[in-house]
Amino acid sequence: MANEFVAGVSFSDDAAQIAVLRLGSGGITAVHLEEYKNDRKGQTWFLQGLLLNRKEFRKVSKVSVALDSAAVFQHSFPMDASLTPQEQNDHLHWELANFIGGFNPKELVNDARILRPKIGENRTDVFAVSARRAFLRQIQNALDEQKYELNIVDTNHFAGQYALLVNYPEVRTQDILLASAGDQRLDIGIVRQGQLGTFRYFTGTPEERANRMLDFCREEGGQEIYLYGSGCGFALMKTLQGNGSLKLTKMNPFRRVSLTTALREAGMVIGREHKFVASVGIALRKE
Repeated sequence: MANEFVAGVSFSDDAAQIAVLRLGSGGITAVHLEEYKNDRKGQTWFLQGLLLNRKEFRKVSKVSVALDSAAVFQHSFPMDASLTPQEQNDHLHWELANFIGGFNPKELVNDARILRPKIGENRTDVFAVSARRAFLRQIQNALDEQKYELNIVDTNHFAGQYALLVNYPEVRTQDILLASAGDQRLDIGIVRQGQLGTFRYFTGTPEERANRMLDFCREEGGQEIYLYGSGCGFALMKTLQGNGSLKLTKMNPFRRVSLTTALREAGMVIGREHKFVASVGIALRKE
């Protein structure tokens, strides 16, 4: 089996991460990892590393992108389970129009997912993500210019969830909380046996976000939290660790993804593994 090189790009606030993975008969290996800041040179700044055509990326054929949650609109709502596909789409547009100013469905790309169904109920909970079509087109065009194939676009949360299931397969039979922490915002969802069940996000200071997350944990009965992202700083972690009843795990996306000898010896990942969760997760995605 010939090796294939794929890249995953994630960004949150003003920081972006790139993970280049080698896929082959020898398994999955991270061959290049990089983090950089926003250079203020356009909306697709998070692609800047790839667009410089450096040798680290010359073998890359496919690129997947995990979008900052703040760059999209996310909304969960109940829906009658008996609706036809057209009625479901109409309901989705009605929901979005209540929150997105000047709503025009032609200007948006929507992804609606059924959250873990509630047995015995005639309704289902839907989680919708909406991204500006023009923004996605900018990403596509920027990659096309360098002859990269755009593979998958998703959010940091779902990229993180995929990395979680790959690196911590035991959670497929558990109910846990998955939290993505940025500098300005915290996204959290309860993952029940591998499927997202409930989703929330919080803003404010790190302490305020941590306290609201603790409230959410109490409401949902969660005792185990898997965290990742550039916002897992001292203030957030100190507040969370002050609650002795919770088990906290800073995610490591390299538990089942190898590192090259050069990356291991450089030591640039040690203590920063949680920052590359979304970029590795989105690179691993096949569909």
